[in-house]
Formats: sequence, C-alpha cells, structure tokens
Amino acid sequence: MVNKIIEGISKRLNEVFGDGYDIYEEDVEQGLQNPYFLITILSDHKIESSGNRSKRERLFMVQYFPGDTPFKKKECRVVGEKLMNSLEFIDCGVRVRCSDMSYEIKDNVLQLSMNCNTIVTKIVEMDKMQEIQVQEKLKGK
Repeated sequence: MVNKIIEGISKRLNEVFGDGYDIYEEDVEQGLQNPYFLITILSDHKIESSGNRSKRERLFMVQYFPGDTPFKKKECRVVGEKLMNSLEFIDCGVRVRCSDMSYEIKDNVLQLSMNCNTIVTKIVEMDKMQEIQVQEKLKGK
C-alpha cells in the first residue's frame, strides 16, 4: 500500500504542477534537474484494534527543490501552499485522506510532512461446512 500511496502522491503532483517538474521516489546523487520533488516515507506504524481491523499510520515527506532563481524561499512558500491545498486526498485505488500537514524550509528546500492513515480489514477465511445432518421431529409424534 505504501508504494500505491507514493504513486498517488506522484500522480497528484503531476496534475497540479505539470510535466515541468521531475518527481523522484529515491535519492539520486547526480544528474538532477531543478526544480524537482522527492517523495519518501518516514515511518509506518500498525495499531491493532478489535476484530479483524487495524489502523496504519504512515508519515510521508514531500520535498521540493526549487529551480535556479534568486527567490528560492518565496518559491518554496508558494509551492508549500499549493501542496497543502492539493494533497488532502490521494487517489491510489482507494481514496486516502492525508492530514496533519506542515511544512518548513531548510537550506532553501521545502519539506512538507503529512500523515496518510488507512484502516486495514483482514479477510478471514472461514472453514466451509462439509456436511450437515438434520433431524426433524414433529411435536407430538
């Protein structure tokens, strides 16, 4: 599911910002063209609940590396606002709501963190009944 959420975030970034921005899921050492986005998962927690359900709390980071401009911080603020307005819902086969979004700018790089939580229902296969015997009796007979 993590990879599907990352693909959903990537798709949404492409819808909002267009093809002029590269989107990466892995750190790349050389050959990067600014501006670009980097999507990473920071943590993934499983919280068991009653029955066959559990909650998955996933913390993602979307980093934005601005283009070659003298106004990098301003560009990061504009992109940060767009991200917070456009990443609330992610389509990854199912609709996932992302919450607790916040961003900061460090070393002229925007870092937006957000929680993308899901409920997981385990499918428990029941043993099928092989054979049943029924005895019927009428009252009084």
